[in-house]
Amino acid sequence: MTREEKSAISHRGRALKLLLEALRNG
Repeated sequence: MTREEKSAISHRGRALKLLLEALRNG
């Protein structure tokens, strides 16, 4: 796996975490 792919995956994971937290708090 390339560094670009890893960073893209981690970025997506972070966005999903923020979305889940927002839904939980909302």
